[in-house]
Amino acid sequence: MKKYILITVIGIILIAVYLAISSINQTMVYYLTVSEFLNEKPVIGCRINGKVVEGSIKHENNSFDYSFKISDGKRDLDVIYRGAVSDIFKDGIEVVVEGKYDKSSGVFVANNVITKCPSKYENNTSEKSYHQKQL
Repeated sequence: MKKYILITVIGIILIAVYLAISSINQTMVYYLTVSEFLNEKPVIGCRINGKVVEGSIKHENNSFDYSFKISDGKRDLDVIYRGAVSDIFKDGIEVVVEGKYDKSSGVFVANNVITKCPSKYENNTSEKSYHQKQL
């Protein structure tokens, strides 16, 4: 009887470990730099991280059509996107674009644009908490 309970407990632990590992793998998000992407040009959808190149944003008023370039400091990538963007979307902001590369036009077609908060907000928060600790 004790052997049966031990085998059952080990089985439950193994199943729990398997479920934990598989859920972590499914929720992990990877993204490429612009240079990595341009070297590989994967056919499947992916995420690319870069900064919006100064002066590259083209957008007509009252439309959701955007075109811009992102860069990792080494290479640039043309991106088109149709949809709403964050209020902080502007030149020089760090973004992650999700979508697929259109080989015929040489443009990355994004279906999502995620803007990252500028680091100046993070610095202000850490400075504030440092000063609060001093008081």
